[in-house]
Amino acid sequence: MTTKPKIIFLDCDGVMNSIDYIIRLNGKFDDPKNQMDPETVIRLNKITEATGAVLVVSSVWRLLPTFEQLRRIIKSYGVLAEVIDVTPRDIASGEGSRELEILAWLSLNPTDNFIVIDDERMNKLSPRHVFPKMQHGLQDEHVSQAIELLGEKDNV
Repeated sequence: MTTKPKIIFLDCDGVMNSIDYIIRLNGKFDDPKNQMDPETVIRLNKITEATGAVLVVSSVWRLLPTFEQLRRIIKSYGVLAEVIDVTPRDIASGEGSRELEILAWLSLNPTDNFIVIDDERMNKLSPRHVFPKMQHGLQDEHVSQAIELLGEKDNV
């Protein structure tokens, strides 16, 4: 019997980097090697290690030319979880479009065990939403919240 994986819909800008991080870099953020804050990577890894979750990228990063390129880039920052998919492109535009893209993905891949980590407000998905602020990005309190929502991984 195979069980469905726990899913994290991951935004990157404002979650895996932040205004605080950009300021700390003092002009070096534009360097591709600095697009993810190593501290937020550690926090994301804590979540995925504790829960066994995999990633579906909902960020604009999903628009990179190829899925394999996206997976390679995310892994290069030290993210340990597997990137299994991306949300659909161009479902809608404007405010709330990311939520619609996540809902579209869920309609094709039904699961109850997911969270959304995003600095954009979610309405229909708010009970499953971990909401970092763009100013600070993914913080320790978000790690606890995410693990609580997903549950610890089963020790088999």
